[in-house]
Amino acid sequence: YCDYETNGSVPIYAPTDGTVVFKQKYRDTKDGKKLSSYGNYVEFTSSDKVYKVKCCHLSSFYNVNVTIKSSLSYPCSGSAGTLTLASKTVKQGELLGYTGYTGNASGHHLHLEAYKNGKAVDPIKVFSTW
Repeated sequence: YCDYETNGSVPIYAPTDGTVVFKQKYRDTKDGKKLSSYGNYVEFTSSDKVYKVKCCHLSSFYNVNVTIKSSLSYPCSGSAGTLTLASKTVKQGELLGYTGYTGNASGHHLHLEAYKNGKAVDPIKVFSTW
């Protein structure tokens, strides 16, 4: 994985044609559901289904409303879960959302994870192929 520090909300675009799923990672707390771990994130799968990329800690999604608005910046107890908000087919360059610091993040950044055929790989190498 890679973490890229950002100054505020930076737009995130689809790296190539594929499918994107908009998700929220949360924990159930005594005060209700709170974003944790990845917070707001997208899972992007390339159209050939070879690559999957996760873009995490987003402040917001483009044209997708969030269900959980509150966030945590520290690990907490309680059962974990993931909400799937929407899924859609996208073309390279389509806006997906904006960087942020939701979930377990201490400042604005983009956390990237990349997988090729289910195995973790260096995100830089994946993006250089597109």
